[in-house]
Amino acid sequence: MRRLGELAEDDAKRFAQFLREQEIAVEARRESDGWTVWVYDENDVVAARAELERFRGEPEHERYPREAAPEDLVEEVELARDGEQPVNLPFSPPRRTKYVWTLILLTLAVTTWGGCDLESTVGEQLAFCNPIKYDLSTTKNVLSDIQVGQVWRLITPIFLDLSYLLIPNMIFLYRLGGQIETRQGPLVLALLIVVIGVLSNTAQALGPEQAALPSLSGSPKFGGMSGVVCGLFGYVLVRAALTPRWGFWIDRFTAVLIVSCLVACFIPNQEFQSALQIANLSLLIGFLTGGAAGVLMSRRG
Repeated sequence: MRRLGELAEDDAKRFAQFLREQEIAVEARRESDGWTVWVYDENDVVAARAELERFRGEPEHERYPREAAPEDLVEEVELARDGEQPVNLPFSPPRRTKYVWTLILLTLAVTTWGGCDLESTVGEQLAFCNPIKYDLSTTKNVLSDIQVGQVWRLITPIFLDLSYLLIPNMIFLYRLGGQIETRQGPLVLALLIVVIGVLSNTAQALGPEQAALPSLSGSPKFGGMSGVVCGLFGYVLVRAALTPRWGFWIDRFTAVLIVSCLVACFIPNQEFQSALQIANLSLLIGFLTGGAAGVLMSRRG
């Protein structure tokens, strides 16, 4: 998020409205010494600054709105001299989400190609470990393939979406991952997905097959984006709570469904868990990892 510059109150609101019409996510903010305009996406900073110079030169030009935007489009954010006061910013739909769309299309392609089957040719190559070799093995070493150099297996299970959650996962990946890509760029999103994916996949694969809480039993035979989605949910949830000026936002539908899945992880009924067919450890570790990442990033500002 970048600060563009200071303007009078009406001009700041008018200019913010103009930039929104150009599909640039901004915020007109009232600070202790006046009004400033902030841009969410680093990729928009150059264009927004150029527009600001033109606006300052001809603030009454016909291309700019003549009146301030309605209150539902401009959020006044009061800043105390010794720090920010938390607010709820208006939600801006994800934009410039090329990386997220690439992930979605890649997941759909791999799932379709592999036929949602871990024992297909695609599944054997992308699962955490080769499921056929694992079944025939006497040692049951889930790290056997990774230990011989097939390190891609740490992350690639996320592309093998084997359950009815495929479509919901893709929707949530767009809504949550799109916010991160729009506000912080594709590199931050890529790093989050890799870290969350590796840790949640590893936890699911290495978890005990007979855990004290049956719903948190582990197995190397899993696949899907659910752990990453829960991680992104945890990240966005924490960022929305700790650094609201970034504009992160969780809608009610997303919150209810994902929290319900996390709660279901702790229902100690084997038949219920078998019917769900969800890698619960992956969801739980993904959520905790994303939340921890959100705390770390929030401390940076």
